Amino acid sequence: MMRWLTIRGIQVQGANANSGMFAVGYPAMTAFSGFSKSFLRSVAAHFGTEVPVLDGFAVIHHTGRARLYGRYGDKMTERRYVYERAGPPSKPGHWLNPPSEIQPQCDLTFSIAIGCTLDPAVQAQLVEYPNLLDALVGPRALSGTVARCGAGVWADTLSDALTAAPSGWVVIDETASLACSGGRDALDVMLDQLSSPWRISGTRAVFRRLFPSQIGFRAVSPLARRPGQRDPDTDHVFAEPVIGLAEWRHRHDVLNDEALLGKSHWSPRIDRATGLFTIQGNRHD
Repeated sequence: MMRWLTIRGIQVQGANANSGMFAVGYPAMTAFSGFSKSFLRSVAAHFGTEVPVLDGFAVIHHTGRARLYGRYGDKMTERRYVYERAGPPSKPGHWLNPPSEIQPQCDLTFSIAIGCTLDPAVQAQLVEYPNLLDALVGPRALSGTVARCGAGVWADTLSDALTAAPSGWVVIDETASLACSGGRDALDVMLDQLSSPWRISGTRAVFRRLFPSQIGFRAVSPLARRPGQRDPDTDHVFAEPVIGLAEWRHRHDVLNDEALLGKSHWSPRIDRATGLFTIQGNRHD
């Protein structure tokens, strides 16, 4: 039976704050997907089992500081653009390949709920032995350094998994709102929403904490086996990033709204016909 493992309070220093080709300030949702899959591969290698299938994941953001071009910016969720005050690189060539000390990074604390199917004995060990869980998470995450890993808690439902995490901001998928554009370009619609992020709730205007994020890739070449590829048993494709729209919503709001809860369940989507390889927040259970 598929269950949710909530890993509480993971602290990462120097995480990659680049998200696609133009979004800067918070790790891409594809990075959290990669973290979840890497964790499941570590579990399989340790216990000698097949790699569990990732049913989905949910991210709960707690604290964060953006470090852009060597300077710390505002706290995440408090401004529309955490990279707004960052100065441009001052040396020629830094736009393309800035040195590590001024690359966009962030320090953040987050919890993550990972949906998968594991043997009950494995589930028990992940909770009973915190040091084992810490070792399986590993020293690196989101291209940064893991400073701390909290305890693990198992839950049967996504809502229980979110409740098991400390209070924070749940990342939900709002990419579908870009399709309701009346024929307009989706990028123009996204920029309009980012520049005017107010929504009407009853009789009051509510500020939306929106941010663009890379949610996958679009193939620009046929699937094929190519010389020099890292995995000789997997088809290779040249691809470009796909940018979606995400939003931080307080956990209380998500737990009390079934639609928001579904949008917090990010899961892989592979469409070989169109060449789209994405993750989407759209619960399908």
